[in-house]
Amino acid sequence: MKLLNLQMSNFRQFYGETPKIWLSDGERNITIFHGANGSGKTTILNAITWLLYGEFTAAFTEKDFLINKKALKEARVDDQLQCWVELTFEHHGKKYILKRARQVIKVGHPHGYENAAERVSLYTVREDGTFREISPDEIPDVIGRILPEKLLPYFFFDGERIESLQRSNRQPDVIAATTMLVGEEVINRALKHLNEARKNLEADLKKIGDAKTSDLVDEKAKLEAELQTLLERQQQWERNLAGYEKERDNIDKALRELDKAKEVQKRRDLLIDQRDDLQQKLASSQASLSNLVSAQGYQAYLPGAVHSFREIITSLRRKGELPASIKATFVEELLRSERCICGRHLTPGEEPYREVEVWRKRGGMSDVEEVALRMEAEINQVDREVPALFARLDQEQEARKLAREQLSRIQDDLDRIGEELRDSREEDIAALENKRGALETAMDRTRRHQIDDQNEIRGLRSEISDLESEITHRRGINAQHDLANRRLIACREVITALQEVRARLRTNFREDLTERINDLFSRMSYKPYRAILDQDYCLSLVDGPASTPVGPSTGESALLSLAFIGAVISQARELTAKRDRLPGPDSSVFPVVMDSPFGNLDPIYRRQVAKNLPALANQVVIMASKTQFQGDVENTMHARIGKEYVLRYHSPRPDAHEDQIARHGVTYELVKRSPDEDEWTEIVEVNRVG
Repeated sequence: MKLLNLQMSNFRQFYGETPKIWLSDGERNITIFHGANGSGKTTILNAITWLLYGEFTAAFTEKDFLINKKALKEARVDDQLQCWVELTFEHHGKKYILKRARQVIKVGHPHGYENAAERVSLYTVREDGTFREISPDEIPDVIGRILPEKLLPYFFFDGERIESLQRSNRQPDVIAATTMLVGEEVINRALKHLNEARKNLEADLKKIGDAKTSDLVDEKAKLEAELQTLLERQQQWERNLAGYEKERDNIDKALRELDKAKEVQKRRDLLIDQRDDLQQKLASSQASLSNLVSAQGYQAYLPGAVHSFREIITSLRRKGELPASIKATFVEELLRSERCICGRHLTPGEEPYREVEVWRKRGGMSDVEEVALRMEAEINQVDREVPALFARLDQEQEARKLAREQLSRIQDDLDRIGEELRDSREEDIAALENKRGALETAMDRTRRHQIDDQNEIRGLRSEISDLESEITHRRGINAQHDLANRRLIACREVITALQEVRARLRTNFREDLTERINDLFSRMSYKPYRAILDQDYCLSLVDGPASTPVGPSTGESALLSLAFIGAVISQARELTAKRDRLPGPDSSVFPVVMDSPFGNLDPIYRRQVAKNLPALANQVVIMASKTQFQGDVENTMHARIGKEYVLRYHSPRPDAHEDQIARHGVTYELVKRSPDEDEWTEIVEVNRVG
């Protein structure tokens, strides 16, 4: 998906129809938007997400109010107004024009309106320049094939909140987004059809088989219905949790905006971030402990065996049997050749032969000696490793103990903050906090329900598996029964094989993704950390050979998320170029649009990110303030910038502090005083030289 140009009309800050915004690609693949805070940088990002999916980022406020205030003020009562966003893009050599428009009706007071209608249109441009309109019902499917909506947070994102992509509550989104690239949805559809076929085959078997087979099939169908109900309920629990979290986030936002609560809420936000980091650290530590015990735990049970081995070796040495003074193979050779080392002839049955033969029993076996000596060396290594194992276990447990103590203190502080806000004399604050507390209780209750259902699901799956085995192993009553059973077995084998393929694809994808993440992270970070992406797609940082968990700073979390996004895009490009082997989104060209990606980074990280951003995707669109851009970022990215635009904000305040930015020898206004009481933003293209 290559973005060609973007245009807006009366969309939020942008008054009237903007000029076409051409987006750069190729060698100079970066497009920069310069703007002051509040000038519309986030609006441009959300204009694209709204256009494509009808969705907005978390930082976008007043999501229902899209019409420009100046345009609305100038309209008369009952006038119809329209705001729209239009994007022209290419995909597999075909040009598309996508437009989403919202119509409103002016009512009552200056800024009063009612939403009247919203329309989305999509056209393809033929080679002869004529247009073909795609049916509105087909548009979501067409856009979804080009760039699936689940991938939205990884291609269009708010850089100042990018570290939130790696929080534990985002892991289901991460799994859903990344596994789409593996072609898992295709496999899932195949499994769905096969399971329907399996049910039909079981119904046939029930008709043909005996009474016992019929009862088993009925019992299995009953358990499967219960399982499906529980799985659907799990999805409902997830939706409920997402709704509760969204509502809680809205309450937190409201508390931040209340003068008498915002400082307390800021403290809570900080504590919540610390709590999330500690919980992630504990989860990583638990994984490290599990891996350590799995790989080396057996060493803890070896000291007794080591002691016995050494006693045996010492005894053999004391007897002179290890190492042996003579080898059994040497004696065997003397007896075979019938000649002693002194030259005397050895005749079987005679006394000289019997005397030499005695040494065969006394001689050591070379292979036994070799094994014994090698084992002794390994035993010495075990002796050294066992104390190191216990030291590492103690270190991990001590770190976990400290983390749990910190977590307990943080939770106590959070409880006190909750009490402080509930006891507030301000009714609005107390009401919001009480509602927040009720939401937290509901979320805890929902999580408990989830765990109970998950345990029941595991039990049902085990029972269903046992019934399947019993059904397929029953003796057939006739040829028809045997044929139906063979068909059912074949269907189940295909289902099992596809499930295995899906698991292997996901594992291979995750391992490859981890390598790409580490490659990108190591380029941007000056610290020797490496990333671990576990089977639940939880991304964490570790340090050293012992894989000690690291609590990443805000900047490191941002780098980790950027590395994750870059790795997903890199892998998507590669996988989709091999669609004949591995289906996925049908494009190997991907854009990334980011608002303020440098906001939470220190100067060193800013330089490294700026250096690596051009390689992140085929097209990179960046919204940045003057302070974020000027200096190291500007110098590092200069040669890769193809297009630049300035968002000129008109402020209605007479005391507004005007601001400018110098680009290529020309000064452009970032903030200027408005000639009237209205505020709006216009887009000015920068004339680039060189």
